[in-house]
Amino acid sequence: MKLNEIATQKEIVLVCGNLCSGKGIYCQQKYPDYKHIVVSTIVKKLTGMQTRSELSTTEDLDREIVHALINEIGQYDKVIIDGIRQPSILHALESHFGDQIKDVVWLDVPEEKRRTYFKTRASAKDDLDFDTAHQTDKNLGIEDVEHYIRNNHRVEKF
Repeated sequence: MKLNEIATQKEIVLVCGNLCSGKGIYCQQKYPDYKHIVVSTIVKKLTGMQTRSELSTTEDLDREIVHALINEIGQYDKVIIDGIRQPSILHALESHFGDQIKDVVWLDVPEEKRRTYFKTRASAKDDLDFDTAHQTDKNLGIEDVEHYIRNNHRVEKF
């Protein structure tokens, strides 16, 4: 390994999970010294969209999202990313960063707990009911992300 490769080596963690699985809380608790990047924040910057119903229509922006994530990740040595809902984004990051991705985690949270959190958080972005919001994530590919991570990486009950 060359000296310049050592200097640019990163520690990247990807955290995925279904709607309201506590991804942000998990990231803050488990990786407090990592730069926390939320995919939906990147999408909001790219599109100007703010609500869940709008954000759920961005499946064709996966390349732009990947490019923006790569640029954002490039600014930090230790990064945790949460909220990847499309397999194409996950695979592109794995391809680009390789062994710099130190962990890929699927948060396994019971549906009833996620429903309760959805109701109690009352976020302004949540302009859809839980079932519709969960379906929009399925339409983006979250089930494929889950399947891939369960078979190739790590699952954590949270």
